[in-house]
Amino acid sequence: MPNEFLVKAGSTGNSFMFVMEGQAVMLGLDSDVITILRPGSHFHNDLGEDGEESSNHLSYFGRRIFHLVSQSQTTIGIISESSI
Repeated sequence: MPNEFLVKAGSTGNSFMFVMEGQAVMLGLDSDVITILRPGSHFHNDLGEDGEESSNHLSYFGRRIFHLVSQSQTTIGIISESSI
């Protein structure tokens, strides 16, 4: 559904996510657009074992620092670290 939160800032997790269909926008904590994700776009936020700051700046001390919001009917694929 359009305008649905797919990922909320402050949530935890360490999975690889990719857009299979549709389009989503990644928003920073101040609601600025970071990027628009389309089919084939992907990201991973590695939270680390001890909650240290992530090197890719998508998480901070184990918490995601962005929202991912659908802009259309969107299908997201998720591969969790535990499934590998």
